[in-house]
Amino acid sequence: MEFTVCSRDDSYVSTPPEAFGDPADVVYAWVSRYLCGRRHGGTTERVVCPASAKSLDSEQIWVSVFRDRPGDDAMDRSVTTAEAFFLAKVDFSDPRDIYKSVIVAYPALDDPEGHAELERAHKRLKPSFVRKGLMLGQFYSSCQEASVIDTRLKPLQSPIPMLAIRRMVKEDRAFLTRTPELLPHYFDRFPDEAH
Repeated sequence: MEFTVCSRDDSYVSTPPEAFGDPADVVYAWVSRYLCGRRHGGTTERVVCPASAKSLDSEQIWVSVFRDRPGDDAMDRSVTTAEAFFLAKVDFSDPRDIYKSVIVAYPALDDPEGHAELERAHKRLKPSFVRKGLMLGQFYSSCQEASVIDTRLKPLQSPIPMLAIRRMVKEDRAFLTRTPELLPHYFDRFPDEAH
């Protein structure tokens, strides 16, 4: 698998992600336009993912595209490869490294069966990531997981199916309360939050 850096480019902001033919460009545009953009939440406007702008500006988002339709084994191998790439880039003692992330896009999974396959892979693999102090996120067009801040917002919807890897941060407690069996691993990393 090859990984390319996602960098800020005004053409990605001004053009809808769906207008791009190459899956990597679709991901770059989605990150630039959606994650770093503003969405209405309640009575205020919010940036969907505040860390994404810093990640994008510092060129710390890497993208790979898995073009074939993977089965469980190929999916697991692609995620393991992405995890190894990520771990080679991150320094857990450097607080700036919280802005690093890796995204693997799976354009061949863009149908209901593929979305279900991606969701199963996420559920199967997420515990091993959390144990290591990492987060694994699933994104696809029909993802119904709501924002922890505004339940009307569906921040995990994307124009192309993908899995994203990043370091766990203190604010992830809100995400992990949805899977309480993983909270002890969070408290191992952030013991002050265990009250």
